[in-house]
Amino acid sequence: MGMAPHFGFAGPIVIIALLIILVWSFFWKGKALWIAARHGQIAWFIILLLVNTLGILEIVYIYFFACDCSKDPNDHARHIHGHAHSHSDQQ
Repeated sequence: MGMAPHFGFAGPIVIIALLIILVWSFFWKGKALWIAARHGQIAWFIILLLVNTLGILEIVYIYFFACDCSKDPNDHARHIHGHAHSHSDQQ
């Protein structure tokens, strides 16, 4: 007799947890892929596209590898928040 598995109370909790993880992962992956594409970092783009780390690799990339912030300390914040404009754009 084939019976479907019964998850009981854990069913809805598991589904909600998976949805939260899915949204979290899509958010960070999308943001990291966007930044890598805008910076022309093809290798990072491919790695980020293929490797799924629940947002961990994406966060590391965004905060540590996405831009060279040694030139302008404010540059890092602009890149992270999606406001990367050159100084000529701000005038």
